[in-house]
Amino acid sequence: YKKASTGQKRIAVLNERQEIIVRRILVRNEKKWCKIIYQNKKGKRCSGYIKLHPVTILSKVNLRLPQTTTIKLRVDARRLPTDMATRKGTLKKNQKVKILAVSIHNGETWYYVQYRRNGKTQRNYIKKENVKEPISAEQWRFERNLASFPDSYQSDLIQLYQAHPNWNFVPVYTGHSWDEALAAESKTGVNVITSVAPVNGTYGSWDAPFNYLSTAKGAYNWRTDKYTVFDGTKWYAATKEVIAYYMDPRNFLTEQGIYMFESMKYEPGVQDIKGVRAILKNSFMDGTFTVSNGKKKVTYDYAEVFMEAAEKSGVSPYFLAARSLMELGSGGSGSSSGKTGIYNFYNIGANDSKKGEAVSNGLKWAASGKSYMRPWTTPYKSIVGGAKYIQAHYVDQKQYTAYFQKFNVINEATLYWHQYETAVYAPFAEAMTKQKVYKTLRIDRQPLTFYIPVYAYMPEQQVSLPAPKGNTNCFIRSVKITDAKTGTQLNGRLSAKFQYNKMQYTLTVPRSVASVKISAKASSKFSTVTGKGVYTLRAKETKRVRLVCTAQSGDYRAYEIKIKRK
Repeated sequence: YKKASTGQKRIAVLNERQEIIVRRILVRNEKKWCKIIYQNKKGKRCSGYIKLHPVTILSKVNLRLPQTTTIKLRVDARRLPTDMATRKGTLKKNQKVKILAVSIHNGETWYYVQYRRNGKTQRNYIKKENVKEPISAEQWRFERNLASFPDSYQSDLIQLYQAHPNWNFVPVYTGHSWDEALAAESKTGVNVITSVAPVNGTYGSWDAPFNYLSTAKGAYNWRTDKYTVFDGTKWYAATKEVIAYYMDPRNFLTEQGIYMFESMKYEPGVQDIKGVRAILKNSFMDGTFTVSNGKKKVTYDYAEVFMEAAEKSGVSPYFLAARSLMELGSGGSGSSSGKTGIYNFYNIGANDSKKGEAVSNGLKWAASGKSYMRPWTTPYKSIVGGAKYIQAHYVDQKQYTAYFQKFNVINEATLYWHQYETAVYAPFAEAMTKQKVYKTLRIDRQPLTFYIPVYAYMPEQQVSLPAPKGNTNCFIRSVKITDAKTGTQLNGRLSAKFQYNKMQYTLTVPRSVASVKISAKASSKFSTVTGKGVYTLRAKETKRVRLVCTAQSGDYRAYEIKIKRK
């Protein structure tokens, strides 16, 4: 319409998908109108008014890696990325421009460029075909995906892209908040970590310090200083802070960690037997195994079997080999020994137990049923059949990376519980194995795809691991008070029975007791108690005795006993 009213003259009919410039939005008679610019059938630039309809707003992707190039031929620069927009000057042939952003619509690509004109810096739009060196397909894909990542992801992704320009980084929005996912993953026993600290007080590269072990209900007893073992002899529940670190994808946007996000799909042009052999090198799977087939014996090559498993399941042979190595160790385990006549190379069904029955649980599962080539009476059946199981139960269920197999945060049907393993650092451990092999064989130069999770309301900065600390238990388990001269037990005279979590007591003794001896035991063998010893008492006076328990970490707690002699 000529003006913002249906009662005005109708001057044109616009088609669906027709390009317009919206100059402003206004309200007339309680209805919204747009003042627009459009082209008529003769290509002439015109203006008019339309009712507010659904429109597709042009998007502009600002480049994090601006590129400098030159102009091919003389070209007009425009204020907006459309031929209808106002001309803002002319760029000459061979003039330098810096591409700052890209806009695409109606099948045409426009560059938002910066250049110098008449001694001033200007920024306007020109079409892609007008520059000598356009943005590469790889960079454009990267920039588009990068724009969908939160800012806190971007600097690390840029570094990875610059080192590997043919890699593809895809954001996967989980649809869940960070706090919700972390709370679910922090339930006791869902994520565990290995440690020798409860035994000898120390820690190492893969043995966690005390403050990485959960002290939540069901995971720890403060009075006895006993941590609940969730599998084997040294797998304990991890703290929420540690789980947060391994869940935060931003911590692993590195040359080593990125492989936990690699697609698990088999890509024949990228993955080959050389890579599998490199992963298995120096392990018990570096070679062959023999299977009896009636009177005949058949020899299999481990690497060839993993390749066959990939072809039959569609799962990456590198993932399968790395997963087996992670589960079994370089020397193998009870799952691969064949002592029971059953094998389980991926430890499927090897659920944790307080008695350390994970391996036997997995072997029971491998011996039962007829699906996925079970029972797995040979390594061949276990490797190939297990790969088919992983495809059906994980890859096809949206858990198509090592990260999503450990932290199931996208499959709504089995959210937070259908998880392959409980070791909190398992995806990173597998990623490190892959990185070494990929670098040696130059697989890292291939066009790999990584699916990286993004949560809503994430912390502004990536989560850090807590600084290692010693045992924090500074409770006293028991106190013994006796007459220093006769040895008579006086605990029964305490105002209340001694409890590790009660800090204050009173004690009244007969006039005949001139001194008392106080001894105490800490809950933890790594803690010390001061204040023990013999105390002289004066008649009708109250002595305050302070017992201080100091933990290995330096934390301390004071208990007070007021002793009154009659």
